[in-house]
Amino acid sequence: MNEERKPVDGAPRTEWLIPRPVVRCGLWLLTKPIYRIHVEGRDNIPETGGALFVSNHVSYVDSVLIMVSTERQILSLTHRRYYERWWVKPFRKMVGLIPIAPELGPRELIRSLRAAGDVIRAGGVVCVFPEGQITRTGELGAFQRGYQHIMKDVDAPIVPVALVGLWGSIFSFADGKFFWKRPKHFPYHATVRFGHPLPPTATPEELRAAVQKLLTAGGAG
Repeated sequence: MNEERKPVDGAPRTEWLIPRPVVRCGLWLLTKPIYRIHVEGRDNIPETGGALFVSNHVSYVDSVLIMVSTERQILSLTHRRYYERWWVKPFRKMVGLIPIAPELGPRELIRSLRAAGDVIRAGGVVCVFPEGQITRTGELGAFQRGYQHIMKDVDAPIVPVALVGLWGSIFSFADGKFFWKRPKHFPYHATVRFGHPLPPTATPEELRAAVQKLLTAGGAG
């Protein structure tokens, strides 16, 4: 018997979302004073149909920078403790966030991941950061297997994404802290690099290798 899929509490529903061009323009205006984003590999993004974006995690604004780099509407998984913060609430429906709460136990976590899978199955795009946390060293960490619950019985590609040049920015953990530090460059020139799609059965090791290859394709990130 198939388990009934319940809607994730707080997850965005399509009818709530502001039209994609308006969202993208608004996010671009917010990020432009701080970042100059160069996008590579846009041709690797499926024009239609579902997909999972898998990216390295360097800063608090990674999801936003990926969102402004493509015409596709993207939903991102985020920990509920961030999802509930006052400064996130005004934007979470606009940008599309799916809250996850691992501390509530495996069943709740899997339910959220499978809800993300339902989005992809319906033709949407979801972005995840398989390292599970923002890098503390600037290096790419091990990839966890949570995304496999998203892709269970989902016939859609996985697109590796590399965020290059963000280490040292004010929203990264450079100098041992988030925020409240002097940026080394201003504005920050960063690259969002999309790789060739991989099959939904790709292993964590294969995905990590693909992202690592993108990170070193044009220099260190």
